[in-house]
Amino acid sequence: MRRGLITTAVVRAIPMSPFALVSVVAGASDIRFLDYLIGTAIGIMVPVILLTVATEQTSRLLTEPSAIQFALLVGVIALWIAVAFGAQAVLERIAKGQGRDAR
Repeated sequence: MRRGLITTAVVRAIPMSPFALVSVVAGASDIRFLDYLIGTAIGIMVPVILLTVATEQTSRLLTEPSAIQFALLVGVIALWIAVAFGAQAVLERIAKGQGRDAR
């Protein structure tokens, strides 16, 4: 698979993607182990960082309520949603590209 690292990172960035199933499919495909490893690290980092920032911002909003704190929380949540939808769009684009390569 030419795009193993990118595909793995994108799939891991999608919230609620079944971790075990993704691992099994990656193992059964021709994704190189290093691509899988790096892609998993990158793909998991994005949602973890966004969740951490959202949790911290929620804590700040509860302890120091202000319009700015609320706006920052909304911004982080919007970014998280954008990353999820963006990852799905990239994955669909990759899948369409591989369909063309198979012909």
